[in-house]
Amino acid sequence: MPIVASAGQTIYAANINTIGLVGSVVSTGSNGTVTSGTTETVDAVLGTLTFTALASRTYRINLHGRGLSGSVTADRFSVKFRYTIDGSTPTASSTLADHDHAYLIGAVTGTNGVSTFSYQALIVPGAATVKVVVTTTRTVGTGTATPVGACQFWAEAI
Repeated sequence: MPIVASAGQTIYAANINTIGLVGSVVSTGSNGTVTSGTTETVDAVLGTLTFTALASRTYRINLHGRGLSGSVTADRFSVKFRYTIDGSTPTASSTLADHDHAYLIGAVTGTNGVSTFSYQALIVPGAATVKVVVTTTRTVGTGTATPVGACQFWAEAI
């Protein structure tokens, strides 16, 4: 919602940064945590995104530049955002943000077969300290996947 001010009205700094980037961007150039079969695995290497949310605001969670290096051709994986609003660190059983992102390992396994992707999801957490993690789960196949590629992970108020 844009800020509309009338002539003579005071605009405070607290009202200006209500749209756009919130918190700090989490980034890494390192490979992430290897998946464990069909167990949803938190990417502990990437880490946790933390920000303070305002009531009645929608936030877009973004992951850009990550890929999955699979051990078996044609395996399918699900990438998800999980979050908490009580300040605790999210786990694989925390609240799912919006939807997941399906990722198919191509005909080439290992890092030569990696295609990077962008993934976004929306949340309306209410006024809270929000913490978000990225998880990966194998949904089809028999192999494992390693998150690879330099990536950025951030939240923005929209």
